[in-house]
Amino acid sequence: MPACKSPFIKAVRLPVFEVFMFDIILVFAVLSATMLFDWTKQFSK
Repeated sequence: MPACKSPFIKAVRLPVFEVFMFDIILVFAVLSATMLFDWTKQFSK
């Protein structure tokens, strides 16, 4: 049974990890974009 279970866990775990990493990168990109936007607004004052 463990031999049958292992590939399934591997197949399920990888996409979840990739989606998790993608979410982190997406949140980081949005955060840096808003920070940059605030920065440019402060400088234009």
